[in-house]
Amino acid sequence: FKRLAQQTRQIDAGDEAPDIDIRGATEAVEIADAVKGLLERVGEEQGRTKAALTSARDFASVSAHELRTPLTAMRTNLEVLATL
Repeated sequence: FKRLAQQTRQIDAGDEAPDIDIRGATEAVEIADAVKGLLERVGEEQGRTKAALTSARDFASVSAHELRTPLTAMRTNLEVLATL
């Protein structure tokens, strides 16, 4: 349990997830396996979150460009009409 607690504190401190390898009491091994699975799922979700944020940024960038183009054309038309 001491080694598992130490590795958990390392994770809490922001260190990269250490390879959790606990042998001994069945309960300790079960807890270590559960923590290892949890860390894997957290890592997968972080990857999905990063991908979603990248997609959102790309969408915002493309949308802004697509909206600017017609607005520029309308502004030019209005400027021409104003000179008539």
